[in-house]
Amino acid sequence: MCASPAGGAVFVWDDAGADFDWDTCGNWQSIGGGGGPCYPVNCKDDAVISDCDSSPCDVNLIDRRIDDLTIAIDVAFDAVSGEEDGLLVDTLTIAGPAEVTATAEARIRATGVCP
Repeated sequence: MCASPAGGAVFVWDDAGADFDWDTCGNWQSIGGGGGPCYPVNCKDDAVISDCDSSPCDVNLIDRRIDDLTIAIDVAFDAVSGEEDGLLVDTLTIAGPAEVTATAEARIRATGVCP
């Protein structure tokens, strides 16, 4: 994974939060850059999901657009709200072996465009 764009940060999922929600600060460690929120929140931020206490790793999505998402373990995506939530990413990388599943309410789209 390349460095995050200028002004962005790289966040690594560490599954230490009180829940499995994308926007829970305790679930992420920032490994550089940024100065904003404590989780991947905008088009300049990269996210990495490579370690988790459970298998598959449960992650509840919210509506966000980020730069790059790299997945290197088994992940099961759901939606925080119980309604349709989605993540738009510039680049989605699955570095196997990894199985990625999602409920009908959770979606991830690689748009290839992140202004």
